[in-house]
Amino acid sequence: MIRAVIVEDEFGSRESLKAILSAYIKDVIVVAEAIDIKSGILAIEEHQPDMVFLDIRLPDGDSFGILDHFPNASFEIIFVTAYSDYLQKAFDYFSLQYLTKPVDIEKLEKAMERYRQVKNTAFSLDKLNSLKKILEDRPKILTLPNNDGIRVLVITDIVRLEADGSYTKIFLEDGDSLISTKGIGHYQKILEKHHFFRTHKSHLINVDMILNISYSDGILLKNKDRVPLSQRSKKEFLDFIGQLGE
Repeated sequence: MIRAVIVEDEFGSRESLKAILSAYIKDVIVVAEAIDIKSGILAIEEHQPDMVFLDIRLPDGDSFGILDHFPNASFEIIFVTAYSDYLQKAFDYFSLQYLTKPVDIEKLEKAMERYRQVKNTAFSLDKLNSLKKILEDRPKILTLPNNDGIRVLVITDIVRLEADGSYTKIFLEDGDSLISTKGIGHYQKILEKHHFFRTHKSHLINVDMILNISYSDGILLKNKDRVPLSQRSKKEFLDFIGQLGE
């Protein structure tokens, strides 16, 4: 049997992949699941799998952080991606195994057959470092699962996010808006490193979209939305934008 670990933060994606493996890939047993870099490392160390299904974008960073922890890994990696054709070509070029979301059964079967034939890891540090460079140069994206698959957003196109109970509304520069079932705190962790700041418990904004800051009327954004700046966040916010301007 092929012992596998799945590292994927989306519950639905994990369950879907497990169901497909159970139904179609009879020689794979999922021995552990993880949702981020830290739990992924722990799961791999504990279970010593033959294979890891690895989502690239995790809540605490790109999953290369996991592979950096295992420079002499003996397990195979199959990346699970929501990336564009351009990035899929990069995976092909470096001979790295990957599946696109939602997972296609035929492609999964081909990936597993390739693993059975080769029986060794398809990745190396040189390949991964080259791929990292490509991914660093890409437009940064945010993926949102929907009923038909996955919506891919370019982060720089996002103006702001607003909490709506346990959901989050996402407002784009072109006037479009979407609703995510994840809370605003989830997106704060992902977007803070991309010039986003939580100005209020219900509001997370793209600082690059600011037109004007008023201490009495709040923050005016490029799409003409105005969001509040809480008294509690004011000093930290001013320090934050001050650092960006240095």
